[in-house]
Amino acid sequence: EVYAPGRARAAALALGGTFLLGTFSVLADPAVQTAFRRGGVFFFTHAMLGGLAFTFTLVLLARLTGRRSAPLVLALGVVLVHASIIGVGDLGFALLQPVPALEAALAGDPGSPIALAHEMARRNGGVPGRSLTLRLVPLLPAALMVLVDARRRWRLAALVFGATLLAASGVTLGRAPALAHALPAPGDALLALALTLAAALAGGWCAVRLAAVLEPAGGAPARTAAQV
Repeated sequence: EVYAPGRARAAALALGGTFLLGTFSVLADPAVQTAFRRGGVFFFTHAMLGGLAFTFTLVLLARLTGRRSAPLVLALGVVLVHASIIGVGDLGFALLQPVPALEAALAGDPGSPIALAHEMARRNGGVPGRSLTLRLVPLLPAALMVLVDARRRWRLAALVFGATLLAASGVTLGRAPALAHALPAPGDALLALALTLAAALAGGWCAVRLAAVLEPAGGAPARTAAQV
């Protein structure tokens, strides 16, 4: 809110929104372990949490920046930030070459989140912490939100985002060998869809209310139709 409406303000909001969305993404990551442990409707925990938190962030920034493309820009930004984190981590390990002590830690607490992450990565044939999969899942939902235009039709945008996020998350996680034992039944999927849509609407509603408070007194850039 320091900047007057314009490119500088939009850029600052987009940068802050990217980090906010990235933070919510990190917080939602452990939901995959919930799917691994419990299955059923909990298979879609990541989508249900994302329906609330991701929708809130994307609708909020679409309205504050006044840019129709804001949701997709933020989703792409999160992918780039996560990829850069992986790159910096690889460089650090290559330079420092630390002595691994992971095996002892895993043996001491085999039920810990880090132990579960390693077990899931082993079953998937990957390395923990190096996957971009969960960061790529929101890209298609965000693109569809852009088409619907969250600035003007936030309810429809929230519903489209939530439904697409559930589908994208379900297909992506359903292909993972580590979750083969936890695949949901059709009834679980329908219940998860209802919960995800409700969460997305709640997130969108909160975003609209907060945007109304934060919009500059001189006018709401989120309602400027010419800006895309």
